[in-house]
Amino acid sequence: AFVQERDGYLMIPMNGFLLRPDTVYHEFSHVIDRRLAWDAQIREDALYSNEGWLAQQPEGFAYAMSYTDMPEETLRYVETGYFDYDYSMTYPTEDRATLFAAAMTRAQLLAQRPGMQKKLDYYARCIRDCFDTEGWPEVTAWEQPLQSPQT
Repeated sequence: AFVQERDGYLMIPMNGFLLRPDTVYHEFSHVIDRRLAWDAQIREDALYSNEGWLAQQPEGFAYAMSYTDMPEETLRYVETGYFDYDYSMTYPTEDRATLFAAAMTRAQLLAQRPGMQKKLDYYARCIRDCFDTEGWPEVTAWEQPLQSPQT
């Protein structure tokens, strides 16, 4: 699956034979990211920013900015509790997508990783700040791991 813009719309083409819930949540996070970035461009007081996201990372960390080359200095952060797995460290968008998918499908993981909880808290606040939340529950499904972390 992947996200593609076409004629002013975002599409998520998916292979139905390989479809898993975490894939759906991962790709929807990419759509959310596009909205957050757009909102931050047009609204001066938007909570989301690339700098704000980077401030949630462990000190000294830098994304690989590649899908194929993972520097050793980046890989050393994989077990810090800030990342789901090494793919999360490729790009900020993939970090948010793997984080969102984990929150939706493996909430117990976040109880064991305070760094991921910190990043999810920021991401969830950004989503609420950006979207019209009228009619939303007080706590959304992706916010539930922040309310009552499971062991």
